[in-house]
Amino acid sequence: MAEITGSFPAVATKFDTEEGPTYAQFGEAKTGTKQILMQFRILEGEHAGYVVPYIGYFTTATVDGTLKALRTAGMKGEDLTTLYGDNAQELNQVVSIVVEMKPNADGSKSYPQVRWVNSPGGGAGFTLKKSLGKAELGKFAAQMKSKLRAVQEVAGEAPGAESEGHNGAPSIPPPVVDDDLPDFLR
Repeated sequence: MAEITGSFPAVATKFDTEEGPTYAQFGEAKTGTKQILMQFRILEGEHAGYVVPYIGYFTTATVDGTLKALRTAGMKGEDLTTLYGDNAQELNQVVSIVVEMKPNADGSKSYPQVRWVNSPGGGAGFTLKKSLGKAELGKFAAQMKSKLRAVQEVAGEAPGAESEGHNGAPSIPPPVVDDDLPDFLR
């Protein structure tokens, strides 16, 4: 099983079940909780074409997130039955899925599973619910000045900056000699 983690552009894909092809299979967990299975096909990158499952739950704590995942994937209307069967409505919206590796029941293996279904770009469009206005930010910044003064600045290089060695020349690490490598790396 491929190790897949991260955020990927994807689209829901129709899959076969015992009852026929569908975009969403509804069921019940061992606990009695109603659940939904959807499959997402990764569209770009080294894992393009790979299909990853999403399982959403309909508990008090999770129902809003599950319904949001359905809407983000393209569900129209208010009837869940329109997602099921030969004439199921197409869920064709490009989304951003967050994939994590999930261990199986005995912990002997793990498999990729969609943890979150977000709008394209994922967290790139994330904003705070209540933003500070310019005047509020000025007051808050004044309050933080003395506290910030007490926290030491970090010295370091910006990404892509070359460190300088002797006489201003770029510092180049010495080459690795085969004899320097541990046996397991040879």
